Amino acid sequence: MPMNLAIFDIDGTLTATNDVDSECFVQAVADVLGIFDLDTDWSTYEHSTDPGVAIQAITRPLGKPPSAGDLSGLQDQFIRLLRDRLQVSPERYEEVPGAGSALYKLRNERGWAIAIASGAWRASGRLKLQSAGISPEGFPSVFADDAISREGIIELAISRALARYKHARFGRVVSIGDAVWDLRAARNLRLPFVGVANGPDCDRLWDEGASHVISDFIDFDWFIKCLGDATVPATLAAL
Repeated sequence: MPMNLAIFDIDGTLTATNDVDSECFVQAVADVLGIFDLDTDWSTYEHSTDPGVAIQAITRPLGKPPSAGDLSGLQDQFIRLLRDRLQVSPERYEEVPGAGSALYKLRNERGWAIAIASGAWRASGRLKLQSAGISPEGFPSVFADDAISREGIIELAISRALARYKHARFGRVVSIGDAVWDLRAARNLRLPFVGVANGPDCDRLWDEGASHVISDFIDFDWFIKCLGDATVPATLAAL
């Protein structure tokens, strides 16, 4: 029987870092580029990834895409701010409850292949995983340094996972994420999707067509059931 693959986002999915990540990104854009009115509704951007947001945010007011130096400076300042916040408030870098244990059990007890597919730059994604006590070394990982679109990141994660686990194909591939852009990428790729969210964010995933949404990974058996039962997100027309 072919092995199954679970593909995890990082911010808001494995790590509870959405707020500190957005805060530092907005400040880095202001510090480096002098843009003080950054739209933080990330769902409005063509590509809801670190470089995708940066390129679009810079191009809008300036009328031209950023230089490599602009992006490099922005990334360096962003990482600096994340490290500074970590020293002051390490509690803002905790895992989503049960995430680390779920990864271990999924791979070692249930035999699932695991991959990381994040819209974060590699340096920031690894920092947040490590700060939450989750090692990024054990799984094939793809970040926004590798592809600018969510779909491209997920497709590359599948390709790297096939190579890492030495499989010609996976029996089932499920995407796990916390935001509407994660859901939309899964829909575009025709992948089953499991949402991880609470409150209004949870409602938004339901409204966008998610079949299954969990609040955390504490109930591992329920998470496993969701992985098995989740479907490709319904289209808005169907809803």
